[in-house]
Amino acid sequence: MGLTTLIGPFYKPLNERTFRQAPSLGQLAWVPVPAYPPIPQILDVERDNPRGHESARATVRNVTRDDFKKRRGLPVYKLQLADNEELMVQKAKRRLAIVIAPLGTAFDDVDPLLRQAGKKHLQERNVLVAPLYGIQSENHPTGFPELMRHRIDALLYSQFFFCPANSSPIVYDGVARLDRLFPVVPKDPAAYDPLPLALSDDALPVLLALLRLRFGSKSEPEIDVMRELLVDTIPEQFRPSSSKG
Repeated sequence: MGLTTLIGPFYKPLNERTFRQAPSLGQLAWVPVPAYPPIPQILDVERDNPRGHESARATVRNVTRDDFKKRRGLPVYKLQLADNEELMVQKAKRRLAIVIAPLGTAFDDVDPLLRQAGKKHLQERNVLVAPLYGIQSENHPTGFPELMRHRIDALLYSQFFFCPANSSPIVYDGVARLDRLFPVVPKDPAAYDPLPLALSDDALPVLLALLRLRFGSKSEPEIDVMRELLVDTIPEQFRPSSSKG
């Protein structure tokens, strides 16, 4: 039932010899995924000794309106924070993610200029990914509950896209979160470890259509038709009476 009744196969294999060479649109990869608390947190660091940098005390706290301004305490040498900078703190978990935007544009003649000026980040070669979060089960109580899972699978959420399980390589049922997109630099396997697997040519356009909807485009006729068909597959007890947004 659900989206897999209209899309098959959902995934396609990638060339085992070349899948690591460059990220491709719709490719799956393991990446560290940060958590986003409602109020960002910072690490407040103070030197133990005003005359030295050997040791310091640190406190994790919520950000306030007084932060990101002129520094209140003595600078900590190894942190190298400017007066308008703070050290953000986030939990993170290694998750599968889908590449939803490939490497951007870069010009070779610009690289030397940026290196000399210490601005390499202005032409950083990164990809944008949508992380996958699990479905609630006996072994995974923190995942998406069954109520939401059925509605996500019927395309009723603009910010979620259901991804079914796959046997090889192993992918568990999950939800791609379009409300948690973030950039990844695909250089080190600790930061980006790709799989030889990608969304199929039928599944990828549906994800991209939801992404366009998420960024303000009107819902597309093909998606509206799919949604109408899929709503009828939702068990009666899980069907919504109304929605917000």
